[in-house]
Amino acid sequence: MSGQERTEPDKQFSMTVEEASALYAQLGHPRNPRSVRRFCQHGKLLCVETQTDNFTKVYLIDPASVERHVREIEETYSRSSPAETGQDRSRPANVRPPISPPTTKNNDRYVELLEKVNEAQATEIKIKNEQITALLERDRETNFILRGLQTMLGPLLGPPNERG
Repeated sequence: MSGQERTEPDKQFSMTVEEASALYAQLGHPRNPRSVRRFCQHGKLLCVETQTDNFTKVYLIDPASVERHVREIEETYSRSSPAETGQDRSRPANVRPPISPPTTKNNDRYVELLEKVNEAQATEIKIKNEQITALLERDRETNFILRGLQTMLGPLLGPPNERG
């Protein structure tokens, strides 16, 4: 509805972000104003976005949507919440089992794998060296052929100082 068609003023969106943050804390699920803005942006709260004189965004929030969101949070966390929260713990929870030192059997497997990799790399290096040697030989042969060609064509082209 447009503003002219409304029969009564819109009092549904009466709460600011800071007031919504305080309501979250009052309902037992404190959230900072930045989180409340994010909830508005993601559509988790029913709100209206307006602009101030400084062209900054301001959200006016429906208080009922905050209460609904808190109920959703409670339902979600009641199913999966731990017995203690992170703030209640006196020390970090050790959920990981201690790591045992590696055994020699495990090391033998890794050593064997590394030896295979080293052997494969040594074979590749040997092949590459042979390829390089063959290419150098082709290069030497090409130089020999070009020298012969220059020797043959030299008399036909004349002395080098007259060609230029």
